[in-house]
Amino acid sequence: MNLSEIRAEFVKQTGRYDLMDATDGSDLGADYYIKAGSKFLDRKLTELNPSNAYSIQSLATGQYFLKFENYRAIKHVFVVDAAGNSYELTKQSLVYVKSIHGQLFSKVDVGTPVDYCPALLRLQPEYEDQTAAEVAVTDANADVVVADHVTYRGIIIMPPPSEDVTIQAEGLFLSAPLVGDSSSNFWTVNEPELLLKAAMRELEVMMRNTQGVKDWEAAIATELYALECDLVEDQLDDDNVLGG
Repeated sequence: MNLSEIRAEFVKQTGRYDLMDATDGSDLGADYYIKAGSKFLDRKLTELNPSNAYSIQSLATGQYFLKFENYRAIKHVFVVDAAGNSYELTKQSLVYVKSIHGQLFSKVDVGTPVDYCPALLRLQPEYEDQTAAEVAVTDANADVVVADHVTYRGIIIMPPPSEDVTIQAEGLFLSAPLVGDSSSNFWTVNEPELLLKAAMRELEVMMRNTQGVKDWEAAIATELYALECDLVEDQLDDDNVLGG
């Protein structure tokens, strides 16, 4: 199913026909609950999230910052060099990376990357409309402040590579955004009934119906458990069985 089909079923099941245009089926508020339901389901499945994914990006010589959309958590980061050799970077804290590699990342000599850490992108609210240079920031984060920090999250890689490399970041990402009538994601395609339940839960939240929220969460939990069992089974090594 795509978003428009989910929308039509949502208003049918809830009786909230005021949330969809009766003439052309366009959105009049239903999509809000559907999108919120999709995000709710993503966050309910933690390590077994079906939207586990790689982000593959190029990192040019001397560069050290990558940003991501729909990012929840980065678990592993691999470097692939020009010769095709691949190795994993070590995750560190931002404080550690500063103390080891230097306070101003733009001044660190290029080399072979060994560490990565979550980036801090945001300036304090008073300075959000200015560049790092304009507020004379000398901290390492001055190098990675981005104007659209609300949309993005990122990582810092140290030291900056001495050659162009490819970065493969493995982690938890939100499912694909539902941005148009024909758009779809994991939930609309594989578990549309579960997405509808999650959307209806969101409706109950906004109606401040505590019991309704609990009822939907109980129904969702039952189906998520079955889905998690399938995902666990898929990841198990068939040879990893205890013998009698």
